[in-house]
Amino acid sequence: MLRYRNSVLSTKKGGIELGKPAERIMKYIKENGIKQTFISQKTGIKKSTLSAKLRGQAKISAEEIELICWALNCSPTEFISPKSPEKVGA
Repeated sequence: MLRYRNSVLSTKKGGIELGKPAERIMKYIKENGIKQTFISQKTGIKKSTLSAKLRGQAKISAEEIELICWALNCSPTEFISPKSPEKVGA
């Protein structure tokens, strides 16, 4: 089962891995010259917390991904790629 809202996405073992959204967000902001400070100010997520989440040192929630995407003016689907149906529940 794939849930988007109210689920916790993680790039670490034990979490739900959906294409490593934090890594994809980090790549996007680097490629586009966006500062984490800008995202932090727009979202209200502390810069240190944001940094830890984007480096995979802390879990990132679906709501936080949604907030970050709002700040970046993009869709969360750009960073989340669901597992194929045959892998879900495996």
